[in-house]
Amino acid sequence: MRHAKSLASTVLAFALLAGSGCDGDASGGDAAADAGTQPAGTTDAKPSQDTATAGGSTDTFKPPATTAPNAESAALWTAIQDYHSWSTFTGTLKATLSAAHEDMWVVTYRNEIVAKAQQDKTLPLPEGAILVKDNLAGATDTTPQTIAVMHKKGGQWYWVEYTPDGHVTLASDGKTALRGYSTDPAVKPCAGCHSGKLENDYIFVYEFK
Repeated sequence: MRHAKSLASTVLAFALLAGSGCDGDASGGDAAADAGTQPAGTTDAKPSQDTATAGGSTDTFKPPATTAPNAESAALWTAIQDYHSWSTFTGTLKATLSAAHEDMWVVTYRNEIVAKAQQDKTLPLPEGAILVKDNLAGATDTTPQTIAVMHKKGGQWYWVEYTPDGHVTLASDGKTALRGYSTDPAVKPCAGCHSGKLENDYIFVYEFK
């Protein structure tokens, strides 16, 4: 599954997934790349707008309100249980600071489908592509505060933001679950921000072409 400060509490990294601009930005591994290894042909990765700097939001992060997952978000949660074994766009697990994700430190993982698309410079990303972004309170943290996911399904991106226990976060209204397809009002902050990278299939973390 990158945004203005006023919307930060409602976002997913999605970006889709890895330390990208608005991405519910997230990522996973391929035949050419085990976890933490850059696949062949991806050394030209361009830096995202999330740039590692000193600081972070360790002392300011407020845990979000949550709700139980519905059938679709529960199935996706099950499908990403091994995402920490996936590879990243940068080939490292170093977190970068994301202003769009409430000054959280982020690491984005991609599944094999995304890794292959990165290697082949394929757009739009194929069916089944999944990007997972850990939103961390500090640069050296290992347990995410929230987990933003983008899943290509039926030719659309499905966006969702989880807490580490698999619950879905709520928007600032305390009622709206942050899950849905790009046209769903619930994920407008996520999809709206990522629409700035429409030509790159809504992905900030890596330029595919």
